[in-house]
Amino acid sequence: MYWLELLKDNKFITEAQFKSIYNDAEELLKIIKSAILTTKSSIRK
Repeated sequence: MYWLELLKDNKFITEAQFKSIYNDAEELLKIIKSAILTTKSSIRK
């Protein structure tokens, strides 16, 4: 999410755009983490 902060800090995106994209990115990360944990769990069985 570092790159999003860089875009905001250098005025390539607005604060509103940053908040929207950041929230979407956080949700995607949660989904990906959950998928990874589920896959690891099923492989160990």
